[in-house]
Amino acid sequence: MFAFLFSKVGAYLVGTVVVASLVVGGYWYVIHLRAENALMTRQLAGYKRAMQIIKDDLKQDREDQDEKDKIDALITPDQFVDYFKQLRQRARDISGTDPGNAGD
Repeated sequence: MFAFLFSKVGAYLVGTVVVASLVVGGYWYVIHLRAENALMTRQLAGYKRAMQIIKDDLKQDREDQDEKDKIDALITPDQFVDYFKQLRQRARDISGTDPGNAGD
């Protein structure tokens, strides 16, 4: 058996098997890295999307809290009426319609 391994044909055969196994192993490794990279890319995109949603929610929460604080700061009924007129006017300017007449 050792004589065959040390012969010319045996050396070529062993060398071919070693080279083929290195090529197949390298190919498998590259495929594995590509799959891992694709998974990480999808996860990163998901994390970025989640962070954007959280930032948008925080911004909306701050705006809502500011509006609540403004309403809480109003003392007299006249101030309420004026403030809500301002809000209606702002909504009209944004949408182009009268929200008070939306149900008519």
